[in-house]
Amino acid sequence: MAKNKKWGVVPYREKEDGTIDVLVVSTAKDNWILPKGNLIKRIGKKRTALREAFEEAGVLGKITDKKGETYEGKEETLHLYPMKVKTLLAVWPEQTKRKRRWIRPEKAGHWIKRKSMQRAVLALKT
Repeated sequence: MAKNKKWGVVPYREKEDGTIDVLVVSTAKDNWILPKGNLIKRIGKKRTALREAFEEAGVLGKITDKKGETYEGKEETLHLYPMKVKTLLAVWPEQTKRKRRWIRPEKAGHWIKRKSMQRAVLALKT
């Protein structure tokens, strides 16, 4: 059986002291994940990833690594791009379905269950 393929972002902000925070969003089952979704062929991989960030997390920003990384999980293959958040919107498409939270990358294991997403968050620190 083929795995699902998803494209998304690791939304982050750099604080004045040089540390990084990552934005995670909740699921319907109260798990925490990174914004991701199915490829929209007509707009391409990067624009799909940015669109998911807008829809699920209410953030706008810039992809900072054009290549991104691929992570293999049990259920899906994730293609994730680091995205520096420029704007945190007060109103966004999925705001009634999701909560969002800034976390420290080293706390990814506490907040995010999916190992592939944990690895993506920890990769920002290197």
